[in-house]
Amino acid sequence: MQPKQWVLAVAAAVIGIGCGAAPPRSAADIEAAVSSYLANRADLNLGEVDVKAARIRYDGDRAVASVSISASGDPKAVMTMLYELQLGEAGWEVVPSPAQRPGTQPEASQGVLPPGHPPLVEPKPALPPGHPPLDGGSR
Repeated sequence: MQPKQWVLAVAAAVIGIGCGAAPPRSAADIEAAVSSYLANRADLNLGEVDVKAARIRYDGDRAVASVSISASGDPKAVMTMLYELQLGEAGWEVVPSPAQRPGTQPEASQGVLPPGHPPLVEPKPALPPGHPPLDGGSR
């Protein structure tokens, strides 16, 4: 093998090895992972929200993404959340926050939400004073 061919063969091998080892880096993959994660929430209708990854920082098989979640049809109703992800066998997966990890007691589990966070459950409308309870029990 001539020196020029040898250099080209080594360069092609290095490029091939480097490209094969890198995890997929696609905003669409991150958005799909966050959507899949949010699909498990009973208080969120994924058919009525848009999920867009804006800033993604990759570190090997881990990533941190700033994701905007907005109400479909209302671009002003938007919140931005940070998600930590890990590359698993099936692709990118959201790493549960401390609030969702067994054995932890973060603020959210104690009834305290971050400032500006929407309520997780819609409050029941108040009845006029003296109105009997609608469900037969006490309010």
